[in-house]
Amino acid sequence: MQEHLGQRTLSEYEWYLRRWEADGQPDPQEWLKRLGAHGQRNARAALLRAGVAEALRVDHAVRKVPQAFTTLELAKLRRVSPAVHVRCLATLDLLYGTGARISEAEGIASDDVTTSHMVLRRTKRRPGGLRVERAIPLSALTAAAARELRALPAGRMPNLLGVRAHTVQDWMRELEDLTGIRTHAISSERRSAPT
Repeated sequence: MQEHLGQRTLSEYEWYLRRWEADGQPDPQEWLKRLGAHGQRNARAALLRAGVAEALRVDHAVRKVPQAFTTLELAKLRRVSPAVHVRCLATLDLLYGTGARISEAEGIASDDVTTSHMVLRRTKRRPGGLRVERAIPLSALTAAAARELRALPAGRMPNLLGVRAHTVQDWMRELEDLTGIRTHAISSERRSAPT
């Protein structure tokens, strides 16, 4: 399989490989721990690409993936949502129906929503700092949620949700407390993003 890496990425990989060699080619796992979180991803990629650290490969099977709500759980969450906040139900529908992360949804401007799709601009950064926009097709549910959010009086923030991400996280926490259903939308240091 042909690799298509940019010159900047290749240069960064070469720099990490030279650094590892200059450090006396220590155990890759221990060396990565010393780098800290900032450089680990590209340093790991550099070592893997050079074939010196096969043991660093990530076993994706052990990653914990959030489970989707059952039909009954989603119905219960939707039933309770209006008691949390007037924007909560539409926000829940938007998050669940599009698979958007809360931070992505916070970045949606009203102009980012058309009759057929919405554009998510605050996506995760790719290697090298590249940010890639995603266009998400709208289902009937998510289109209705976007229309409802647009029809509500302006919120505190000039985005489609009208609120900041931490407010949505508070709503999801409250929904979880009221229903006993894990919402997955609590801040990233505590839980995973919504599914």
